[in-house]
Amino acid sequence: MSDLLSGLGSLGLGSLQGMELFEENKEEETSANVEEVVIDETEFIIEKTYECPICGRKFKSLMPKTGKSKLMSTDMDLRPVHEYVDLTKYDVIVCQNCGYAVLSRYHAGLTERQKKNILEKISHNYKSNMKKYSTYTYEDALARYQLALVNAIVKPAKNSEKAYICLKAGWLMRGYAEWLLTKEGQETENAKEKREQALKMEDDYLKNAFEGFQSAMANELFPIAGMDESTMNYLLAVLAYRFDKLEVAGPLVSKILTSPSVGARTKDKARDLKDLIVAKLKENKKNS
Repeated sequence: MSDLLSGLGSLGLGSLQGMELFEENKEEETSANVEEVVIDETEFIIEKTYECPICGRKFKSLMPKTGKSKLMSTDMDLRPVHEYVDLTKYDVIVCQNCGYAVLSRYHAGLTERQKKNILEKISHNYKSNMKKYSTYTYEDALARYQLALVNAIVKPAKNSEKAYICLKAGWLMRGYAEWLLTKEGQETENAKEKREQALKMEDDYLKNAFEGFQSAMANELFPIAGMDESTMNYLLAVLAYRFDKLEVAGPLVSKILTSPSVGARTKDKARDLKDLIVAKLKENKKNS
């Protein structure tokens, strides 16, 4: 390399004559301990103010920011999976003064009789909890879903509302079980036992959702819990498949696939489910 720059000495730059023309690519040194990106859940939620239809007081509840968290995927039973935060934790509205609790979808239209039932059977016995939350843990969220469910029973709500609470509580428990497998979750005391319990509770809630939606289908008009008939048929078929009720799942899938009004996306999902049902039927026959 010195020949290429040999004339630099006369210019007073002789010390640079030995420089390399093309430097070797050197990998940038990286720290062995790369810090994990810490996600602040509060970035995805807001505090919203409501007026309680039972006690008349204003209260605040945490709700998801619209469009803030990206939808990453959807489970077979329609549970949405969002990036960074489980939005299922934030779908129950609770008045911490009187114990009124409801899914955001149903926060309207209480009859006077329903208000009276909640006041007498819940509010009169409810231990007021005025704790201020910045986020909800899975344990916090489960308590809120259970309070919403007992409110729905006491009202009494339609079977579809009670079934929808159970569906979403099942999704919540699945999210909890998944979280307990993460690095943060595994640091939780008794994480293994809590995960086993969460999976059992997921099953229990989804079984009740299945039964409740079946009853709703027989007695209520569509849309049911915001779902049209084809979506409800698909969801029931998935739940029936999960609980090995293939005699229920099969006809529901056939109804979807033969209906001219059902969209292509739903039919594609129904075909995938049909393949699973056929495979399970063969397995059951083989093992019988």
